Amino acid sequence: MLALADAYRRAAEALLPIGRRRAPLSRAPYRLLAIHAIELYLNAYLLATGHSPIAVRRLQHDFA
Repeated sequence: MLALADAYRRAAEALLPIGRRRAPLSRAPYRLLAIHAIELYLNAYLLATGHSPIAVRRLQHDFA
C-alpha cells in the first residue's frame, strides 16, 4: 500500500508544474492525485497500527 501511495504522490508532483496561476481548474488533476495519495498513506497507517482491512474499507473515503 505504501508503494501505491508513493506512486500517486510522485504522479501528483509530476503534474504540479503543469498548473497555471489564476487557473484553478488546471490544478485539479494534481489535487485529485494528492488527495488519493494522502488517503492511501492513511490507510497504510491504519493497517500498520492494527486496524483490520475490513474496518479500513468501511471508512469509504471518509477522512473524519
